Parts: sequence; C-alpha cells; structure tokens
Amino acid sequence: MEEKELFIIKKVGELFMKYGIKSVSMDDIAQHLSISKKTLYQYFKDKADLVTKVVNTHNCDSDQKFVEIVNSNMNAIDALIMVSKHLIEMLKGMNPPILYDLRKYYPELTKELIVNRKEHVHNNIKNNLLKGISEGLYREDMNPDVISAIYIKRMDDIIFEDELQQINLPQHELFTQLFIYHIHGIVSTKGLKYFENKIKNEPLI
Repeated sequence: MEEKELFIIKKVGELFMKYGIKSVSMDDIAQHLSISKKTLYQYFKDKADLVTKVVNTHNCDSDQKFVEIVNSNMNAIDALIMVSKHLIEMLKGMNPPILYDLRKYYPELTKELIVNRKEHVHNNIKNNLLKGISEGLYREDMNPDVISAIYIKRMDDIIFEDELQQINLPQHELFTQLFIYHIHGIVSTKGLKYFENKIKNEPLI
C-alpha cells in the first residue's frame, strides 16, 4: 500500500471516529485533505471501498498493538489491563453513530468484521486465561474456551446491541464495567489481591 493511501486512510478514520460514517461524504474528505476527488478515486473505487480499507487498517493496527502486549514479559493481569486500557481509549474517541452507520449502511462489512474478529479475540482471551492459570493469578476451575466465548458475546452486546445503547453511559464506561466483571470472575485469591493493588495505583479510566 502506498504511503499516500495510508495517509488518506488514517485521516479518514479520524473523520469517521469524530463524525460517524454517513455524515462524511467523499466531497467532505477531499476538502478536508485538500485533495481533488479525482485523486481520491485513484486510490478508492467508491466510499464503500474506502470504509472497508479504513476498518481493515484499524484492525491491523489494533492487532499489532495486542500482539506486542501478548508477547511482552508482563503477567496475565497486567497484559489484560493494558489491552483493556487500549480499548477504553479507542472507545472514548469513537462517535457512537459510527457503529450504527456500519450496521445500517454496510451490513456485509459488519458481518465480516464480527466473524473475522471473533476467532482472533477468542484466541487472545484464551491464551491470556491459560497464562493467568499457569501463573496462579486466575482460577484453575475454568474452561478457557467457554469463558472466552462468553466474554466475546458480552463485547458484541456492548458494541452492537440496541438494548445496551439505551443505558445512559458512554461505551467506554460500559466496557470498563464488563472488564471489572470479567476479571472478578476469573482471578484467584492471589490474583484478586494483585488486581486491586494494581488499579488502586493505576485507575482504568
């Protein structure tokens, strides 16, 4: 991918995060980036193509961040906290209409996004659970596959379900509640003590 294409994708992603997808036209994008629409269409055949590339690039960047955390020497709780803080910051900067726009105007992309992400997230959560169990920080009486599946379902509910959207809380706060709920369900006595001391000194939000 060319450097200019990556630059456009990054800047358009910022616009989508701030204003949503539907309200940002190709004309708006060209004007914001001080380029012609002709130049824009040299890299993207239409807005749907642009949206797809923005979403895919964002996911690749997030995956890289998560891989760096997973491959670090930190323990399972610290790694889970780091990943969760990254997600919280991402949700803080996201305008809620972006998810509505994805579901309504790009249903196939949304479906593909959900399906493709589930395996990746499932593996990350499962590996974190196995690591935490081996470190004595998580309970040994868990089925990592089941707990990972439950966690993913709850994440989907926060991001995509209308019922939770009606709760008068920003998404990053909903996710923070899910994270606290999740970690209290998986930690051992040793892990709970470590977690409580950790967030006392380093609040999640």
